[in-house]
Amino acid sequence: MWLDDDFGEYPKPREGFERARAGTPTLLHEVSAKVGLVDEDFATVAAWARSAGGAAA
Repeated sequence: MWLDDDFGEYPKPREGFERARAGTPTLLHEVSAKVGLVDEDFATVAAWARSAGGAAA
């Protein structure tokens, strides 16, 4: 899982991360730089964790 406020700022690390995680359930989720993490972000992460077989409350 990777939460970030600007995936476009460092494209090479993101590309490397995606290559390294190929075939592995992975969430890349963009967070608003202006407001930070909000309930919707946590809900997205929790839903992804449940779908990937992890425990999320």
